[in-house]
Amino acid sequence: MLALKEFRLDEKGDEFLYISGKSGKVLTELRCNSKNLLLKTADSLRGQLEVIVPNFAVSAIKVGFQKPLWMLVAGILSLILALIVLVAGLSERDGTAFFVLSGFAVLVGIVFINTYLKTKYMLFSVSNSCSNSIIAITVGKSSINGVKIGFELYQQAATLLTKAVLESRNPSPKS
Repeated sequence: MLALKEFRLDEKGDEFLYISGKSGKVLTELRCNSKNLLLKTADSLRGQLEVIVPNFAVSAIKVGFQKPLWMLVAGILSLILALIVLVAGLSERDGTAFFVLSGFAVLVGIVFINTYLKTKYMLFSVSNSCSNSIIAITVGKSSINGVKIGFELYQQAATLLTKAVLESRNPSPKS
């Protein structure tokens, strides 16, 4: 997951998309212009990698979001556990420990379900003609390092990239 430092769209500029951020110690930078995409990663321990993809080689642009489904499942299982423990506690003479455990399980379940409802990760991915993912960036939907992003920005970025890909395959005649 990338912690954004910068997300810039400029439809009129030569470099119409610029995304930079950090994931752990790895710095990532994505630049898109009318001719190609440049993905640059730099890690102080492993070195630096640059991937340059000509726009005409792009076959698929994927934009979407995902939610951590495991958190919803864990929350529901915690609530079911709370119900089972509560029923077991009702059959005991002194069911105080069961009630405390049941309350704790309810609290854990609520935290997991609440986190599921509030968490959304944005995905921006570019693939080549062999369906290999060339570039995939995942960012949480929020204000990260002061950069506010939303699904609409990802859609705009995909639209601009699609336009550049189509123009690279069918260049307009110069007069």
